[in-house]
Amino acid sequence: MKRTLLAFLGLLLAVVPKAVQAQTYTNSDNFTYQINNGTVTITGYTGSLGTIEIPGTINVGSTDLPENLPVTTIGDNAFQYYNLTNVTIPGSVTSIDNWAFAYCYSLIGVYFKGNAPYESGPNIGYQTFVGDTNATAYYIPHTTGWGLFSVAEIPIAPWIPDSLQVTIIPESAIAAGAKWRVDDGTWQNSGAVANLSVASHTVSFKAISGWTTPAAQTLFVGSNLVVLANGTYLPATGSLQVTITPSLAVADSAQWCCSGQLA
Repeated sequence: MKRTLLAFLGLLLAVVPKAVQAQTYTNSDNFTYQINNGTVTITGYTGSLGTIEIPGTINVGSTDLPENLPVTTIGDNAFQYYNLTNVTIPGSVTSIDNWAFAYCYSLIGVYFKGNAPYESGPNIGYQTFVGDTNATAYYIPHTTGWGLFSVAEIPIAPWIPDSLQVTIIPESAIAAGAKWRVDDGTWQNSGAVANLSVASHTVSFKAISGWTTPAAQTLFVGSNLVVLANGTYLPATGSLQVTITPSLAVADSAQWCCSGQLA
C-alpha cells in the first residue's frame, strides 16, 4: 500500500505544471520589462541617465503578440535606490507597485502624463516613494484621481505643458530664500512654472548668504514642450588663516584651534 501511495504521489508531481517565472527582457532604451497577459510591467533600468521617460508602449518583437504592448505597471522595487532626478510616467500606467521609487534620494520630479494610477481606488503600492524627501508628483490639469494620491508619500502640484519649470534643492536653501528667474525677470519660487515664447532663455538663481549660487543656464523652450531645470545650492565654504606671534611662542609649540581641532 505504501509503495502504491508513493508511486501515485510521484505521478501526481510529474503531471502538475511548475510555476513559470516570467522572462525579463531589455528594450533599446535600457528598460527591463516582463510581459503579463498582453501588457508590460517595467521591472528596472540599466542605463545611466538621471532624467528618464518611461515608454507608453514597448515593441516586443513577437510573432504571437501585437508588436507594441502597453506599459501598464511599474513593478516592485523597479527603481529603488536609483540615482534619478526626474521621471516622466505615461498615461498608460495604471499601477505602481511596492517600493517602485523608494529611496531615490536625488529624485525631484515625477511627471504623470495621464490620470493618477487609479482603478477602484488609488492603485499605489506600499511605500512607493518612501525616502524621496525632495520629490514632487506633477500632474496635468483636468486629469483625474489626484485627490486620493496622498497615499504616495510625496506632495502633488499641477504640471503645465508648453512651459519652463525650475526646481531648487535642497529645502534648507529654499528656506534661506533661494529663488530663480528667467531673462532677468521676477524672482520665482522653486517649482514655479513660467510660460514663455519659443526661443532660448536664461535661467539664473538668486544669491543668498551662506550658499554657493548655481550657475546660470541657457535653455531652449520649444512648442508643446515642458522644459525641466534644476538648481542645486551648496553650502558656502571658506578658509581661515591665523598667525601666531612671537616666533618664540611658536617654537614653544603654541597652536590655535577651530571647532575644537588643533591646526
